[in-house]
Amino acid sequence: MLDQMMKMLEGQQIGPYRLNKFLGAGSFGGVFHASERVDPRPPYQGGIKGGSKAQSIFNLIIITTHLIG
Repeated sequence: MLDQMMKMLEGQQIGPYRLNKFLGAGSFGGVFHASERVDPRPPYQGGIKGGSKAQSIFNLIIITTHLIG
């Protein structure tokens, strides 16, 4: 049931992230292949997992990557 609900989120935009494809469910939520648009660079692509702590860590990694890169 959780898989079906998460699959419905494919293609949705959440903040700067587009949820491209649902990869599977873990113990705390769904895992998606996601992309982020940061102009003028090409879209960043990577995984994103739901949950406030995981989301915060992911955002920090993305920001750090863009500052260094």
